[in-house]
Amino acid sequence: MNLFDKYYQDTPDYFGSYPPIHFKEAYKRYVPFAGKALDLGCGQGRFSKFLADKGFEVTSVDLSAIGIQQLDSFARTAKKAIVAIHDNVLNFPILAGRYELIVAATILDHLSVRDARTLAGKIYGGLAPYGVAYIECHTEGDAGCRAGRGEKCLAVSECRSQIRHFFCKGQLLRWFEKGRTLSYEEAEFMDDAHGPVHSHEFARLWTQKV
Repeated sequence: MNLFDKYYQDTPDYFGSYPPIHFKEAYKRYVPFAGKALDLGCGQGRFSKFLADKGFEVTSVDLSAIGIQQLDSFARTAKKAIVAIHDNVLNFPILAGRYELIVAATILDHLSVRDARTLAGKIYGGLAPYGVAYIECHTEGDAGCRAGRGEKCLAVSECRSQIRHFFCKGQLLRWFEKGRTLSYEEAEFMDDAHGPVHSHEFARLWTQKV
């Protein structure tokens, strides 16, 4: 049983029921369509549920067996177009040009730099023409990274041990330089959704296939 299985088995919506407000607001601007969506590292499916509500046919992939079981149960009960797949995102075949939307929220930073770079290429290649991807990663300004350097900071996320690579300034943007950047930010925020209140810094990118 991995760390997320332990958290998910006790709390049905450990990271929340739906995506944060910044995602939903950006979605209105950048995704004026539906189609096929891929949610990589979906966890318990907060992004997948939102996208299914918007009319997408969603394929959701995660290594947590419990998270996938919970999402599959939800999809069957609510009769949502979600296919929940228990698999390593590195092994899942992302077909070229297949998806109108791909979400990769805090998954590239859970991989080695080499594997993350490879997956980033597959994400861009998996987009249909003019398809859109949302990618979110922890950066070196994150409290988890700063604490690892011996700095004093507020409580660190209980999931910090799962992060293998904190992105440096502008790194995520450079990895997707082939696409049309719709928006990019590196921002710090306080997280009270899970565990003790702690600080995060994320790089958030919306990019479009051109």
